[in-house]
Amino acid sequence: MAVLPGEPVELAAGYLFGFWEGTALCLAGALAGTLAVVALVKTLGTRLVGLFFTREQMGSVPWLKDPTRLEAVMFAVFLIPGTPKDVLTYAAALTSCPWWKIAAITTIGRIPSVASSTLAAGFAAEGNWILAAITFAIAAALAIAGGALYARRRSGHEAHPHRSSRRSSQAGEDAGSLPTSATLRLPWDSTAPEDNGGSRPK
Repeated sequence: MAVLPGEPVELAAGYLFGFWEGTALCLAGALAGTLAVVALVKTLGTRLVGLFFTREQMGSVPWLKDPTRLEAVMFAVFLIPGTPKDVLTYAAALTSCPWWKIAAITTIGRIPSVASSTLAAGFAAEGNWILAAITFAIAAALAIAGGALYARRRSGHEAHPHRSSRRSSQAGEDAGSLPTSATLRLPWDSTAPEDNGGSRPK
């Protein structure tokens, strides 16, 4: 959930329950939270998303408009530490992507980030501060690198928005009449209904 910071919870779970149990608990909680978010967003639509995220934040994930790339890119972004996973979950729920695919992609993609936190905290609980520090350092380096890569990709899109638009249009033309996995309806798009309730998860 957007209102709950994940990192402190993961560290606490790893410290209190150890690596395996802590990781399992965090992933179970993330799955439950994702299912709740998807159900609420598909029921309440933009009214709910607008409470947590601005137009600029939602606009930072333009690749969700490309149905041919959605699932692969979403998994890659969730796999990389330091990326805005909360906004991606809400944005993905605004698409026609099935709820179970969103849940599977986001849960599996969170494993490296969750595991690194619970592992480091587990080492700390055992008094193995050297391994805890090494794990924290590796996780922090990956998070910084992932955040920088995401920011760079976003800056490139903002600098050349017409290129991204052409790629999205071309992807839609290439898809032809094939069924698409998802199409993003940004909350503040002028073409989107003002009160879009979406559809409930099937």
